[in-house]
Amino acid sequence: MKKNLQMLALGFLISALLLFVYVQFFSTDTQANQKKDTANSTEVKKWKQKYSDLLAKQELEKTKTS
Repeated sequence: MKKNLQMLALGFLISALLLFVYVQFFSTDTQANQKKDTANSTEVKKWKQKYSDLLAKQELEKTKTS
């Protein structure tokens, strides 16, 4: 029984190592990940533009009240 469990554990270890090596060295990024990155960068650009517009508006209001 103990020998069977050891062999089973060894099998899981080998499977985990093979999966790790495949993911690290042989798998490629999917198109979904690439599209998500593009969507995130456009979203960031939109928010940066909104933020800079808001700052400019506040500076104009500050100079008008001074």
